[in-house]
Amino acid sequence: MQTVIKIIFSDTPKFYRYLVLVLVLCAINLSTAYSQTKQIDSLAMLLKQHPDQDDRRGTLLFELSTQWLHTDPKKAIPYLDQVISFQNKIKYKAIVASSYRVKGVMQYLLAMYPEALVSLNEAYRLDKLYKLPAGEAGDRANMGMVYLALSNMPRALTNYLAAAKIFSTIKGPNNEATTVYANIGIIYMQMNDFDKATEHFIKTRDIYKHLNNKIGEANALGNMAIIASKKKDYHTAVTYSKMALKLHEEVASKLGIARETGNLSGYYGNLGQFDEGIKLGLKAAELNKALSQG
Repeated sequence: MQTVIKIIFSDTPKFYRYLVLVLVLCAINLSTAYSQTKQIDSLAMLLKQHPDQDDRRGTLLFELSTQWLHTDPKKAIPYLDQVISFQNKIKYKAIVASSYRVKGVMQYLLAMYPEALVSLNEAYRLDKLYKLPAGEAGDRANMGMVYLALSNMPRALTNYLAAAKIFSTIKGPNNEATTVYANIGIIYMQMNDFDKATEHFIKTRDIYKHLNNKIGEANALGNMAIIASKKKDYHTAVTYSKMALKLHEEVASKLGIARETGNLSGYYGNLGQFDEGIKLGLKAAELNKALSQG
């Protein structure tokens, strides 16, 4: 079995308008037949058939907990607590570390921030002890997300940088590492450290391009345009924004097209090219109206 990464999107805080922040959740890869089912009833039946406190029951409980992620995180925690209660009987320790990690995620979603940090720190301790680097990276990234919720930018940055450093040791580019780099860029942007923000968005864009993730690449370019605008380099902002818009159009991202069209309108306005700015602004308004009407 191998440690893999799953992504869970969180609500975007009001001060992050341009890129959806993500929660990095590392979870174990379950290769047996029962891991394929996503039906709560099926998993519950399998649990009844396997009362022994071992790796298989731990995995079933873990999978069952994740079913409640998007609907009722509070219901997930008792399943994870069951895994934790017999953790000494579990041989594959990634199951235990993942259970602590997901418990931390659920607590984060329930705004139980101190408790989430306790769970994530225990997950990190186990991942480090058993040399599970992807898990370590996920733990630190999740801690960064909790500190963002607490508006503690320095601690958030410290944890995201730690996650990025661990990801750099894992072979091959991946979307999860790129998301961490993007979040680092956003934090630097909020701290008005535009050079470091741009550096991380360039890194983000390069990896997304390698992965042929056009939405990710477009978001990175859009953020680079915002930074250029903050530096009053509106020509560069227009260049990056046009590149981002083109990518959004290639994948028919209605939301991305509307957002970047509106941003481009503002950049042209700042250049004094008011006719172009007004034209794009009206187009953005039409696009947003269409989106609001479903």
